[in-house]
Amino acid sequence: MSFKHSKEKNVEKLDLFLEEAIHSIKTEEDPFELNNLKKVFKKSVPFFMRSYVAVYMLKKLTNVSLREEKTGRSASPREKKAPYKRSREDFDESLYETLFFSVGRKRRVYPKDIVGLLMQNAKLEKTQIGLIRVLDNYSFVQIMKEDAQKVIDLLNGFEFRGRKLTVSYSRKKEEADS
Repeated sequence: MSFKHSKEKNVEKLDLFLEEAIHSIKTEEDPFELNNLKKVFKKSVPFFMRSYVAVYMLKKLTNVSLREEKTGRSASPREKKAPYKRSREDFDESLYETLFFSVGRKRRVYPKDIVGLLMQNAKLEKTQIGLIRVLDNYSFVQIMKEDAQKVIDLLNGFEFRGRKLTVSYSRKKEEADS
């Protein structure tokens, strides 16, 4: 069976499931119970994640995926992890320089955002990016030593999320105190 055909079949299955759900909501379900569940959903799931959570639940309920089928063996969950996510154990810090970025969690910046910024604007590969530590107002990013100055030159003063970034070499705690 071709991918296109199976994808169309899965889309039809999802459409049918959604039509049945809408029909049940309009005709069979208790609106008071649904409102109580809706309140829990709104309280527990951040606004910008609600559609993703709803789609995730739809995927889990229907066991339907629209992802392209790949030939060969399937990857184990451990192999499916993002390649830029590294643990401290398998990481050689002597090859990397730590940079300071002037954005953090309060600006809703996450490691994946920094990886995207570095890959798009500094043209780095994921293997050139080390550990990323995002704090409230700033972040520390480890970059291969030969790429560190290039990243600083390209991204210092770059406008990101409505604010000009400050990117520089980070100072060690001992250096900052003196």
